[in-house]
Amino acid sequence: MLTFIIFCVSACSLKGEGEFALKDHLDDVVLKINDAEFTFGDLGYYIANGEAAVEAQALVYNQDNPMEYWNKHTNGIFIKVQTSQNVLDNFIRDAILAIEAKNQGLSLSDAEKENCKTAAEGMFGQLSSFQKEAAGITLESLQRDIENAYLGQMYVTYKLENDGSDDYTASDWQLDGVCYKGLLSQYKIKIENKNWEKAEFGKMTIER
Repeated sequence: MLTFIIFCVSACSLKGEGEFALKDHLDDVVLKINDAEFTFGDLGYYIANGEAAVEAQALVYNQDNPMEYWNKHTNGIFIKVQTSQNVLDNFIRDAILAIEAKNQGLSLSDAEKENCKTAAEGMFGQLSSFQKEAAGITLESLQRDIENAYLGQMYVTYKLENDGSDDYTASDWQLDGVCYKGLLSQYKIKIENKNWEKAEFGKMTIER
């Protein structure tokens, strides 16, 4: 039985004069997986979700100046830079697992699609108007993201049940897992840095 992971987003957003405005760059390509191109808009929910999670920690650290937390170092890297990488890593994983699921002939049933739609409606209602506009998030795009994540989980379950080995667990399909790393190495991943590096995390979908 699949356990669907519900994304959590806090309803907050950041307006910055003269700064990178994500909503003006939603069609800019930031990532290629093999021959498929993905834009800021495709990653919109992942960006908003990633920012919201770190912002919650930033407010605990310094409610009056949360950017102090975003600009801190952890393990030799800025937290805002690490958040950027985490967003990319999670999007790439979900995209690749969904591709593998479709290649394997897996698909969602009508009931599963309806469950994804219901989940999307609930999550969409939790987003602020600013988040939706800033990241180009629509109900349809959110449902697509949820369906892809669900497909990815279906693929992992399929592999664990059918690859003939009891040596692997679901954790081996996480970002740092041996199974996922092996699969990732079969894909050509290209980050369009000239576009992606314009985005400063902590300042795109957070309104303070």
